[in-house]
Amino acid sequence: MWQIAHDVVLPQRWAAAQEQAAAQAARAASAREEGDEGAEGLTLQHTTEDGTTVTGTRLGDGAADVLKRHGFRWHRKNQYWYAPGSRDQQADTEFMAAVAADLRAENLSVTTAQPEPTPTA
Repeated sequence: MWQIAHDVVLPQRWAAAQEQAAAQAARAASAREEGDEGAEGLTLQHTTEDGTTVTGTRLGDGAADVLKRHGFRWHRKNQYWYAPGSRDQQADTEFMAAVAADLRAENLSVTTAQPEPTPTA
């Protein structure tokens, strides 16, 4: 039993792991080569229901460090970054401008979207 595992199963698993690692490296390299041309960029938006969110990030694009500095958290279920405490609030335009400026300083393409202010009275 041990001999079969050593001679057959382990080499097959090793080969599969090497192929998977090579495929991941190729995807990462192509994503770096594409840069902003292949990506739509980040979208920084505010809605009353979700609060201030950032979508369009990719692993390793540099956005995570910037967003963490501004207090954003990753929402695993919905796959976006969000600013805690911003739901059911008005958009903080100064905060959004600062986040967008810092993201652009990291050479990331950022689109901002916020709802029109509702007139009172």
